[in-house]
Amino acid sequence: MKGGLAIGLYRLLTLPEDAETGVAFVAVCDEENVSAGMRGAVDVLLHLKERFGIDYLASHSGAAAAAGGQGSSCSITAASGKSFQ
Repeated sequence: MKGGLAIGLYRLLTLPEDAETGVAFVAVCDEENVSAGMRGAVDVLLHLKERFGIDYLASHSGAAAAAGGQGSSCSITAASGKSFQ
């Protein structure tokens, strides 16, 4: 998880200054407890949406995932599935 956090922070800090898209960076803890961290952050994200008219378009999880081998790809839904139910 620390590697994913480091990569996410790096990507956030290296966005072009003239980017027309904003980024909401949310780092949460306690994902081993039915995603309690993200479930708690949802209220904050909804408040920001209502207050500032934010239109969330996508989400990304920095959680590690293992592919099936060289040349293959994988997709995980556990973290995002629990986060947004």
